[in-house]
Amino acid sequence: MADVQPLTVEEVGFAEVSPNPVTNIMRLIVFDLKGREVKLNLLDASGRIVLQCSFVAETNQHQEAFEVSHLASGMYFLKINGSDKQATLKVLKIE
Repeated sequence: MADVQPLTVEEVGFAEVSPNPVTNIMRLIVFDLKGREVKLNLLDASGRIVLQCSFVAETNQHQEAFEVSHLASGMYFLKINGSDKQATLKVLKIE
């Protein structure tokens, strides 16, 4: 029986976040959104926005990094809106 590896990437068809769980730096990669504005909100378990930003994807595999070391440990939800594409990813923050 093969060893089960821990989840390291949470992804949907056009976006992924890693590492997951995250401690200090959260990386978001968006695919096939070159030249489009991407908006994101990171919400805590009670629905409060703890991080909000937007950027324009410069390539078809664009990466952004976010400092999250100041956030408390727990489950967060990363809502991504990339023009005609939307998704919510679960992000686990640990110390």
